[in-house]
Amino acid sequence: MNMNTIRKPYYQFSRLIDFTATTLINSCNTMREILQVHGQMVTRGETGDPNNLGRIVYLFIESKFRNLGYAELLFYHSDNLNTFIWNTMIKGYTAEHLPERAFSLYSLMLQKSFKPDNYTYPFLLKACMGFSQFRTGKQVHGQSGFHTDALKLYLDMRIVGFEVNEITIVSVLSSCTKLQEFKEGEKVHAHMIKSGLKGLDTKLKNGLVYLYAGCRRMDSALELFRESDQDVVAWCALIVGFARSGFVDFSRRLFDKMPHRDAIAWGTMISSYTNCERLNEALNLFKELECSQIEPEEASMSGFHTDALKLYLDMRIVGVEVNEITIVSVLSSCTKLQEFNEGEKVHAHMIKSGLKGLNAKLKNGLVYLYAGCRRMDSALQLFRESDQDVVAWCALIVGFARSGFVDFSRRLFDKMPHRDAIAWGTMISSYTNCERLNEALNLFKELECSQKSSLRRHPW
Repeated sequence: MNMNTIRKPYYQFSRLIDFTATTLINSCNTMREILQVHGQMVTRGETGDPNNLGRIVYLFIESKFRNLGYAELLFYHSDNLNTFIWNTMIKGYTAEHLPERAFSLYSLMLQKSFKPDNYTYPFLLKACMGFSQFRTGKQVHGQSGFHTDALKLYLDMRIVGFEVNEITIVSVLSSCTKLQEFKEGEKVHAHMIKSGLKGLDTKLKNGLVYLYAGCRRMDSALELFRESDQDVVAWCALIVGFARSGFVDFSRRLFDKMPHRDAIAWGTMISSYTNCERLNEALNLFKELECSQIEPEEASMSGFHTDALKLYLDMRIVGVEVNEITIVSVLSSCTKLQEFNEGEKVHAHMIKSGLKGLNAKLKNGLVYLYAGCRRMDSALQLFRESDQDVVAWCALIVGFARSGFVDFSRRLFDKMPHRDAIAWGTMISSYTNCERLNEALNLFKELECSQKSSLRRHPW
C-alpha cells in the first residue's frame, strides 16, 4: 500500500483545520468572538498546534483586543510552544513597560532549551532601553539582576554572531557601569575600537564617559570627555564621578562652568550634594534653581521637590539648623507634591521655633500651602494675617479656582488694590484651566485695554 495515499487526505484535513482556525481568528471583531473561537479550538483540540496558539496569543498582544493577562494564561498553561510564541510574549512585556518580566521570560526560554532567533534580541534590546527609563524605586538587587541579564544578553549575541549596533553598545556600557563591571566595560570599549564604532555617535561617547566616570577612572573619563561632544549628559557623568570619588567641590566647579544647565544638570548636582551629606549646599542650590529662568519638565520638578522635602527631613533628624529660606522652599515643595500633612508639620515647627509672622515670604508660603492644598478656610485666615501682597492674593485666587469657585476667585481679583502682570496671568489661567474660555478671552482684552490706557497716561 502506498503510504502517500494515506498521508495525503490526513495532510489535507490538517491544512483545512489550520485554515479554518486562521479564518475564524482573523474574522473576530469583538472580545466575545475571540473567546468563542478559542473555546471552539479547545473543544476540537486545535490549541495543541503551536501555530494556532501563536495566533491567539499574538491577537492578545498586538491587536486592539490587547489583554496581557489572558495571553499569559494561555502561555503558561500550554506545553506546545514555539519560538514565535516566546518572542510574542517578550514583545508584550516590553510594550507594557515590564522589562524585568521580559528578561525573566528570556531566561526561562533558555532554560527550556528554546533557541532565540533574530526577532528575540531586538525585543530584549527595547526592554533594555525601557529599563533605563524605569524609575520606580526598585530595590538595588533587583536592578543588579536586570543589568546582569543585559550583560549576559550582549555576550550571547556576540557568541551567536548577532550584529551588535550602537544602541546595544550604549545599553551594555550602562549595565557595566551599574554593576561596576569595569573589566567587562573595557572589553566592550575594545570591541568598539576594533569595530570602528568609536567616535561615530554622541551616545557612544557619552556611554564611555559614563562608564569610566561611574567606575571612578577619572583621568580616563576626563580624556574621553574632551573627545566627546560635551553635552549635558557628558557633563553630568563627570559631576557624579568626581562627587562619588570624594571631590564634590570640584564637581560644583564643573557644574558652574557648564555652558547650559537644564533640569537634569541641576538635579545631578543637588543629588551629589545630598549623597555626600552636604545638605545645606543642596538646599541652597535648590533655592537657586527656583530663582533661575529654566523651566524643567513637570516630572523632573516633581523629583526636585521630593528631594527638597527629604533634605529638610534629614536636616531635622541630624539637627542641622533650618532658616527661613529653607522653610519657604520646603513649603513650596509640600504644595507642589500635595503633601499637606508634611506641610502642616513644617507649620507646627515654625510656630514652635518662633518663626511664624517674622517674614512676609513665610506668611505667603503658608497661604500658598493651604490654598494650594485646597484648605481654603485656613488659607483665608492666614491671608488676613499676612501682608496681603500680590503673591498672597494670587495664591488665594488659584486655590479657590482649583476648588471649583472660579467666580469667587474673580471677585477676589476685582478687589485687589494693585494688579500686576502676574495677577492678570493668574486670573486668566484660572479661567482657562476651568475651560471658561470666553471669560479668559474677555479678561485678556481688558488687560490690553488697561495697558493702552496706561500708555496714554504715561507716553514715555
